[in-house]
Amino acid sequence: MAGWRSFDEAKAAFDRIEPNATGAEDLAALGFDPVEGDNIRMLNYLELQQRFLPNPSIQWADLDPNVRACLQSHARCRGLEARPQLVRRDRVGNAALDIFNFRREIEETGWQFDALILLQDDRVLYKTWSGSPRIREHERKDNPLGPLQDLGGFAADRAQAQL
Repeated sequence: MAGWRSFDEAKAAFDRIEPNATGAEDLAALGFDPVEGDNIRMLNYLELQQRFLPNPSIQWADLDPNVRACLQSHARCRGLEARPQLVRRDRVGNAALDIFNFRREIEETGWQFDALILLQDDRVLYKTWSGSPRIREHERKDNPLGPLQDLGGFAADRAQAQL
């Protein structure tokens, strides 16, 4: 997670990246280190081409000039995809219904930040971000038969095996 405790901290580190000025060593100091950091993926130029030109409706001319310059440099172009997040899943609701598999409720809370950084010769040329500053989801699964709910498939499989 690179030490970021919130979406705002990750975004603030990202905002300090300056295209055409920030180098790979500066990225590491900001927490975007693919070797030491968590959830940071290295992308080669072929993966980046697929990302920026996923189908024929997106033309080369539609791309940012710095993206084109990076992709044209082939092996000198690489990307970093950072996906720091802090997501917590808690079981909520009636404990007895959960234990006996009648009803399971899960509350998911947290944040996620996604950054894509393009480097050419270890110099940042392009950056973009997206994410969810506040994740709050509720999942509920009802099983009217409780612990017997999953036996239906088992009984059918056994009957089929006996034939």
